[in-house]
Amino acid sequence: MILRFLVIGLLASCVLKILVHPGWLETLVSPLSSSDLSSATEVDVELVPAEVAADKTSGQGRPILAVATGHYPPFTSEQIPHHGFANHVVSEALVREGYQATFAYYPWVRARHQVVIGQMPATSYWACDSVYREMYYCSEPIVEIRFRLFYRKDNPLPKWSELKHHPERKIGLTRGYIYTAEIQTARETWLNHSYEQSDQQQIKKLIAGRIDGFILEELVFNSLMDSMAFSHMAEQITFDESTVFVAQGTLLFSRDQPKSLELLQIFNRGLGRLRDDGGYQQLETLLHQGYYSSISPSLEE
Repeated sequence: MILRFLVIGLLASCVLKILVHPGWLETLVSPLSSSDLSSATEVDVELVPAEVAADKTSGQGRPILAVATGHYPPFTSEQIPHHGFANHVVSEALVREGYQATFAYYPWVRARHQVVIGQMPATSYWACDSVYREMYYCSEPIVEIRFRLFYRKDNPLPKWSELKHHPERKIGLTRGYIYTAEIQTARETWLNHSYEQSDQQQIKKLIAGRIDGFILEELVFNSLMDSMAFSHMAEQITFDESTVFVAQGTLLFSRDQPKSLELLQIFNRGLGRLRDDGGYQQLETLLHQGYYSSISPSLEE
């Protein structure tokens, strides 16, 4: 009888603790402390944003490579076919190795940061300079980048080689972009420049006379001029045809992530196959035909 009362009393005590503090039950059923559980999550769970993929394989059973990217039509954008030319190349290269690419869009600086912190395996696309090579593995080139110096026809600029002798002329640069080594050196030494958050803001400042020119990729400029928001400005702007800054756009993988080198090799192998089977040339033809230049009206302002 005494034993029965002791058992009943113990059960009543447990029920009371659960009612007063339900979390107490976790200490009975979980072999991990809260610190152990936190550590296990960090080590065992690869962080993949929910908006990118619910798991690590697609509906077709293919492994997924989640890629951080940004808005830079016709090369990258969620508003144009196949996420733009550069991302279409990424997708097709990965398909040839049995992978599926998914894309998440961020401001450019944040897109790169997602790879640094291990939130995303790769980011598309970037000109791989010496500084980046210290932090990232750079893929084989996926696109050639051709920067031009644009200005108003009624306010022509001197040639690039002579611009350093005209410090009063201000050139617009876009925050978050990586330019060629020549442009970077000029920016750090003699170029009178100002930054804006977007190419659209640069165009508006140029038309308003607040800057004398801006540096932008040639096909990106053409894509903007094709949009309704800027089509009326196209006849007012030109560029110096004798000056072009060429760089190679690549896919970046963090050097600090354990799978990066393996993923880099997989991607480069797929990219090589894409070039060998003629697929890359077909996509390049579409690029120059304007296939990737259709921008959603919501992004034109």
